[in-house]
Amino acid sequence: MKGLFAETRYPCFFDVLVYVLLFLVSAVASAAAVVYLNMEGDILLAVGYVVMFAVLLGLSAIYRAVRRSSRSCGKGVKGRIRGPKMALVGVVLMIAVQIVTEPLAGLDAAAERDYYDMLSQMGTAMVLTSIIVAPIAEELFFRAILTGDIARKRGVMTAVLISSTFFALSHIGHWAQVAPAFLGGVVLAYIYLVTRSVWNAVFVHMVNNLASQLYFLYSPTFEDFARPLSQVIGIKWIYNAVYVAACLLLATVLTVGLARLSRRYRRDAELTEFGQDDDAGSTIVSKEGLEDTYIGNDGGENGGGI
Repeated sequence: MKGLFAETRYPCFFDVLVYVLLFLVSAVASAAAVVYLNMEGDILLAVGYVVMFAVLLGLSAIYRAVRRSSRSCGKGVKGRIRGPKMALVGVVLMIAVQIVTEPLAGLDAAAERDYYDMLSQMGTAMVLTSIIVAPIAEELFFRAILTGDIARKRGVMTAVLISSTFFALSHIGHWAQVAPAFLGGVVLAYIYLVTRSVWNAVFVHMVNNLASQLYFLYSPTFEDFARPLSQVIGIKWIYNAVYVAACLLLATVLTVGLARLSRRYRRDAELTEFGQDDDAGSTIVSKEGLEDTYIGNDGGENGGGI
């Protein structure tokens, strides 16, 4: 974290602030587009979201190209869903996140009601945006750009903390989502970094949003939607066992996983310092004899693009 504040090489603390500014500028552009188009209802929400992230990703790509070099910007978007086992691990971890953070929703019934009302107003266009467009757009920005760039130069822990905090704050309009969004951001960053392909994170994000929509669909009333998991399960000791298991799963997988990732990215950074061109997607061989490729490679059997 110290290097992030002390240096000026991309990505530094200034760059993070620029991305925050670009996010705010994109939100203003989205609001302006909505007013200009004079649309109503579900289509309005969907168009506003698409405009916001189109502007954000466009401006971020330009800024990133200037700060890094046009030669390296954007490489690796040709990646694919590699490591299906890790994608499934990500889905399980996201379920654990929902279980662990579920009691927080009951702390503010008004906030949960607002979230339910928001879901109620979603029509077909916004539901499709939530399930398809949002995971792609958000993973490209929060994971491929923020997490990936910061992890390469400043370390895994710094990257995960900054991107997950930013991701959580982007959901602050419904504060009951902030804690799940932060932990979910940690999980998505972990899946992205361990597979070195943004499409794994996109898949996990899509499944999570689809599950949220299905849960709402099969909750005919707000009372059904807001019913605590402990009441759904009905037996206290079973609920306690499920909750403890979810906590242990998250703590164990993320602690061990992020620690191993930190060592791997630190090793990669050290090799880069000794003359490797990290924008060229240089291949290295780990102690286990497996090939790894730097984030930013343009894809390949073992390489991972963003």
